[in-house]
Amino acid sequence: MKKTCLFIAAVLLVTLLASCATAPKEDGIVHVTTFDEFIAAFDEAQANPQKNTIYLENDIVWDFTKYAGGDYVFMAKATGLTIDLGGHTISEVPKNAFDLTGDSFVLQNGTILGNDANNRYSVNINYEGTNGLKDQALAHVPAAYDEADPVWAKRVIVHDIVATGMLCGYSTVEIYDCEFTGGQYRGLVMQGSSGIVRNVKAVTMEEGASAGFVAHSYGTVLVQGECEFKGKFGVYSAQCSTLNFAEDAVVQIGAWGTYGIYLEKQGFTTIGQGVTVQPAAGKATFYFRTGSTLVINKGAVVLDGAGAELPNPIPADNLNINDTVGESDADWKGAGVASVLTDNR
Repeated sequence: MKKTCLFIAAVLLVTLLASCATAPKEDGIVHVTTFDEFIAAFDEAQANPQKNTIYLENDIVWDFTKYAGGDYVFMAKATGLTIDLGGHTISEVPKNAFDLTGDSFVLQNGTILGNDANNRYSVNINYEGTNGLKDQALAHVPAAYDEADPVWAKRVIVHDIVATGMLCGYSTVEIYDCEFTGGQYRGLVMQGSSGIVRNVKAVTMEEGASAGFVAHSYGTVLVQGECEFKGKFGVYSAQCSTLNFAEDAVVQIGAWGTYGIYLEKQGFTTIGQGVTVQPAAGKATFYFRTGSTLVINKGAVVLDGAGAELPNPIPADNLNINDTVGESDADWKGAGVASVLTDNR
């Protein structure tokens, strides 16, 4: 009998020790089931260093009576956290009412949808409504996409997210395996932000008012993997941005209403192998103005609005070039010169 009791006691002790070993991981999670709990979880996590994950247990509806956008924005400090939506949905988010701030955080695994009146974004990252902040943008350009690089090591990671639209403002970001679809304005915007966009679909509604994908305000962006970008115009590269596509990327760029790629204010874009660009029917494939630059390398497929491949040089009626020489920054490449198209096909 004593041996039996000792055996049972030993089993209980081992079970207790195993439970204690896993407890810290569970202790680090703030479980939320309601909108109010979701809002409160950010303060709870920031107040307790052991809390590093906010986990959504079920679908929630945004409370627009508390955070309706405009002057009523939920700006959540997210530095160091993982916001895991648990495969659930946050719905009915008003225009620009949800803004995650800080660095070194992760947003993952769920859906964030705007309400019917939301004609901008259902989720923002470090958005302050400002454009062209050169020093702030350049501070977020990593020297390398490597954990040893201090800028890249503090990046924001967004993955496995479906959202009506997202704007990343003045951050270093890695965005992958996401869809930004159904927005009334733009799909995904990198405004003063730098980093990697991989395996992303950014497609607005047919009546969307702007681009599927935007690189803007001094950011440097690399597109990788399989992507699709489509809006009124497909891609918008502007205000001293640098937009590149990886050699092994497979990217479809299309337009509901106008151009495949729209470049202005010293935007610099390079497309090549694996990238296909097509405008809307009857529209020019590319639109250039104010010191912008486009480099087309071998392997890129350039189509007209009917889907026919265009030769090199591209016929004039497939190019809309605004002859105004303008600039956003006199000290940036493209300043004081007309737009440049280099076709290396």
